[in-house]
Amino acid sequence: MKDKTIILELNEIVEDLPTHIKDFVKEHAYVAGGCFHSMVNGQKVNDYDFYFKTKQAVEDFKTLTQARPNYRFLPSKNAINYNGSDIKLQFITSFWGTPKDVIAKFDFKHCMSYLDLNTQQLKMDRPFLLSNYLEFNLDASFPAKALERIIKCVAEKKMRLSGKTLADLVVGINSLDLSTKGALITHLTGMYGYRFIEKADSDRYLDFLKHKKFDNKLENLINES
Repeated sequence: MKDKTIILELNEIVEDLPTHIKDFVKEHAYVAGGCFHSMVNGQKVNDYDFYFKTKQAVEDFKTLTQARPNYRFLPSKNAINYNGSDIKLQFITSFWGTPKDVIAKFDFKHCMSYLDLNTQQLKMDRPFLLSNYLEFNLDASFPAKALERIIKCVAEKKMRLSGKTLADLVVGINSLDLSTKGALITHLTGMYGYRFIEKADSDRYLDFLKHKKFDNKLENLINES
């Protein structure tokens, strides 16, 4: 798909939002993430992620969706989800910042694209979008969560892993501070707050840790649980 077509399609998605939401999103938000990889390669887009440039814009957006309740807007801990008839949008509320700063913390390079809905600036690195190999971003905020996303990328997008990507991922995870239970949960749930493992499994996981001796930072987790 060509750049102009991508810009057109994303703007059409925004135009279908309720008027008071649409106008606000066009001024304060941008689309970023994996949807660009799917669009460039002619694949079905699972969802579109929208980010806001400031914390104030996030709070104002929450107020807008609450002032005029709409059953299609479903708030969660880290996002407000919009479920259309055949489309899903995620308005991220746990992170904000300029497009450049936010995508710099994404885990894989094929996700590091954006369209600024106000300026209409499109940023895409087509070599990464067209490549069939996963490339890990060493500046990623949540390298541990990337482990789960690897499964999705390989299973759904038929992408491949290289030795370099695995090595980079190990380096990223090794740099994490997992000295508290809260830190571990944060890194295992990632940017959107999704659970890395189901509740029943997490209980068994923590029970397992209690019966093991670790000469590392996980000792704090065992003591807290």
